Amino acid sequence: MKSVTHRSSRRQPRFYQDEKPGLRYIIKGSTSLSFAHSRRMHRHPFLEIHYAVRGRCILHVEQEEIITQPGQLVIFNADDFHAENLYEETPGEFYSIALNGLRCADLPAHHLIAPGFSHAVFLEQYEALFHALSDSLYHETRSSENAASPVVHQMTELMAQIILSVLESSDTLLPAQAAPAEYLSERVRRYLCYHFEEDITLEKLARLMHTSSSTISHVFKKYSGISPMQYLQRIRIGEAQTLLGSSDLSIQEIALRVGYNSPDNMYLVFRRHVGMSPVQYRNAQKNLQTKNDL
Repeated sequence: MKSVTHRSSRRQPRFYQDEKPGLRYIIKGSTSLSFAHSRRMHRHPFLEIHYAVRGRCILHVEQEEIITQPGQLVIFNADDFHAENLYEETPGEFYSIALNGLRCADLPAHHLIAPGFSHAVFLEQYEALFHALSDSLYHETRSSENAASPVVHQMTELMAQIILSVLESSDTLLPAQAAPAEYLSERVRRYLCYHFEEDITLEKLARLMHTSSSTISHVFKKYSGISPMQYLQRIRIGEAQTLLGSSDLSIQEIALRVGYNSPDNMYLVFRRHVGMSPVQYRNAQKNLQTKNDL
């Protein structure tokens, strides 16, 4: 087991390779994609790295909004809900990289960022190397014959070492202790993330958190910029997007799975958030996949 230890005297998080790191995928994206291809709140059961090459992208992860800059990494832990909103007026490029085998001490597998810590770090002196490595990995893995080659494994291990070194030297991983109000906001956010398919009201949240509805609304909006119910809708629509693009489930079944009691209710919210109906979104995703496979 390899480890990297933070040198700060305030706190010393340790980062590990539990095993030889593995590359699940590397995808090259463009910020000039249409609004329909922006992703609402969604999650993965693995660690994902957003590497900003050029241009800008607005990312939401946990309760943090990040406007990416070139040379920046944004790290999504496994099961972190996150959203990607693209800046069409500033076309650019980014890589989405999913890795296995990395974690921070005292956190579950596939977790590098502890609750309350910033998810964004800059590559700084490693930027040129990381850029070249990302380009090489992307081109190597375009061929299924090369995806499991020793060269890909070696480049993946080097990429993992760079990420751990960047985290080791980043002061953004040393936040102040959370205030009671921030802690309440985080409890509400996590409850919504893990119970979004249930019937949730502001009154129910208030009972669970032993406080008032007005307190929850005020505190949550202060730390996230939106209301708890708006956050819940983003999660549900993101989950619906994932199911529409990755399954053959009916619209009715998807609506029930993500917390709506009827397809009509999901239809109205989905169209407001995504700009098209669930059926149109599913067809757009199929067309995009067909285009990528050509």
